[in-house]
Amino acid sequence: MVHIHREDQAKEFLDKLYEAGLMYHPESDAHDICTIEGPCFTIDEADLLNERMDEVFKVMEDPCEYVLELIRKYDEYE
Repeated sequence: MVHIHREDQAKEFLDKLYEAGLMYHPESDAHDICTIEGPCFTIDEADLLNERMDEVFKVMEDPCEYVLELIRKYDEYE
């Protein structure tokens, strides 16, 4: 398990979530993320995602703004 200690690690984590199609609002609880088929993550996965997001918020001033930048960046390529 890799912990997030620096902003570049936080951005890499958010990039990977987005690229995998698993991005959700950083302030949301990962346990609450679901589709019509059900939860997107197992309980263990959601626990780990929540831990990483807590770390992201410790090293980034505004991870939500960064996610919006990701969305805009990828929308430009489509």
